[in-house]
Amino acid sequence: MTDKQIKVLMIEDNPGDIRLIREMLKEVNISLFDLETASCLKEGLEKIKETLFDVILLDLGLPDSRGFETFITVNVQKQEAPIIVLAGLADETLALETIKKGAQDYLVKEQLNTSRLVTAISYAIERKKKERHILKSEQWFRMMIETSPEVVTATDMEGRITYVSPRTLELHGFKNPEELIGKNALELIYR
Repeated sequence: MTDKQIKVLMIEDNPGDIRLIREMLKEVNISLFDLETASCLKEGLEKIKETLFDVILLDLGLPDSRGFETFITVNVQKQEAPIIVLAGLADETLALETIKKGAQDYLVKEQLNTSRLVTAISYAIERKKKERHILKSEQWFRMMIETSPEVVTATDMEGRITYVSPRTLELHGFKNPEELIGKNALELIYR
């Protein structure tokens, strides 16, 4: 996986689940993981403010927060760390909702084993790295297009405008991209 120690925050109120996760991580390599725990949402949020974690393992049923709102609250505060939800129930609707809103994975505790846990952590960290790389590339590309003297327009498969560069706006006498976004590109050409 990596030679660097992986900082893991587990927000979980059940001492038995904490012990189980700690044992699973020890099976792999005791020095590979640095596991910190928080037994409630408030304590977890404080730790997130104090320390930069590589991954967060999050139980959705805590003494001071329950369900999807627990995930949303942590997701807003998480810095760059990917979140893996560790749920007590196999709730497909909740799993899909948390994944759509940014969770890297949704694991059911009773189905968890060492291999699945370590794989989820590895993949979550790697996906987050890739997301950061893509975001940086997008920012660089956007900066290049925004400052280019060339006319750049992007359309969807139906020919509707999805992006116009500042130079395109200037050339056609528009002030805001919203004036063109969603219109058929042929309207711009034959205007």
